Formats: sequence, structure tokens, C-alpha cells
Amino acid sequence: MAAKEENQKSADQLIIAALSKSLETAFRNVPICAIVPIPSQSSSNRRRGRDFVAEITISVARQCGVAVLPLLQHQRAVRDQSKLDIAGRRDNLAMALAVKPEFAGNYSAEKVVILDDLLTTGATIREANRALTKGGFQVQAAVTACVALRRRR
Repeated sequence: MAAKEENQKSADQLIIAALSKSLETAFRNVPICAIVPIPSQSSSNRRRGRDFVAEITISVARQCGVAVLPLLQHQRAVRDQSKLDIAGRRDNLAMALAVKPEFAGNYSAEKVVILDDLLTTGATIREANRALTKGGFQVQAAVTACVALRRRR
């Protein structure tokens, strides 16, 4: 989270290494044509001063020798998820993502892997999978750099 939220670029390399290793493992089992990053909202990118997931996706793709397809966009606003529980995250992201119009139909049946930095409840990955599948893409896998541990309440 320090890399993403506090712009600590020294942590980027750890995340890139973890994602590259995850993709290498995925490549052994499924054919992959492109990586699809989870999009951040524009307001989050402005606050952070960069599009963190897009930047690390490009670095990972270079290391692994695959293409990046920034297929997804937010089609409506979503709330900050950091304080939401599992049901709240699911509801917050329901129908929030869509394939960008310029990609619709142009890459149908493309085999893709979803990439995100952090897996918390799986709501973001599920929503990305829904949007990509609806757009005609074949989601082969999803990779993340790390998994958040559940907080006890």
C-alpha cells in the first residue's frame, strides 16, 4: 500500500517482481495474449499523482513479454472501498466497469489476464471478469501482487 497510496516508488519493484512471478506461473497453464489492468478512478490518480496500476502493469508486461490492453473503464462512480465489508464492496462495484467503446468488438475472443495490485475480497476481480466476459474476452486468470488479510472486528 505504501507504493500505491504514499507514492513510495522503491516499493514498486517488489510489487512488479511479485506480479511477474504470478504471471510466469499463469503462463505455464494457460495461453495469454494480453494483460488487462484494473482501472483506477481519475480522482484517485490525481490524488496519488500517478496511475499506479497502469504503471506497474506496463513494467510487468515488459518483463514478461506480453501486451497490455487497457480495456476497462469505470462507467459510474464508486465509493472508496477501504472501509467497506464484503457485501459493501460487492454492491459498490456491481456493474461499475465496462469495456471501453474503442475496444468493443475489436479484440473479441482475445485471451486476457486481469492484473491488480491487491486482492481484498475479490469484488474488483469479479466485476472486471464480468465486464470483460460480457465484452467478448476470454479471461484466463487474474493475478495480484498480494492478498489482504481480513481484519478482525
